[in-house]
Amino acid sequence: MELCLVVDHACNLRCGYCYTGEKFRRPMTLATAKAAIELALSRQPFSLELSFFGGEPLLHPELLEAIVKYAQERLGAHAPRCPLSIGLNTNATLIDDRILTWLAELPRKTVFLSLDGPASVHDRFRRSAAGQGSHSLVLSGLQQLMAASVAVEV
Repeated sequence: MELCLVVDHACNLRCGYCYTGEKFRRPMTLATAKAAIELALSRQPFSLELSFFGGEPLLHPELLEAIVKYAQERLGAHAPRCPLSIGLNTNATLIDDRILTWLAELPRKTVFLSLDGPASVHDRFRRSAAGQGSHSLVLSGLQQLMAASVAVEV
């Protein structure tokens, strides 16, 4: 079973073609995430893929960590044969040591990274709130993920 959690509508980029419109901050609460996990587990899945989407999920690393910890605890106690996989959709501009350490500790994870191609194309549409292109930040995030042996799909 796949459970996709929209962590927040907020994003640190202002992509010209974003289909979600004007950005606003409304982070998911941990209580809401727990309720979603409980609903998924009530269906007695054979596996659980917990994916994070947004906006930009990495605006809330503490929340992501708490949600995954809760899912791991619940599966360990009530469905130990149900494997947990983590999917993270990100623009990779906020990758740092904390995120890398957290991801490295997860047994089954995939990062889905948005990259529009070479800088001349990517930076035309994927800009920061200040109007700066994000290509170099995305490549830096990608390189860090690869160096940490995190599975990435671009």
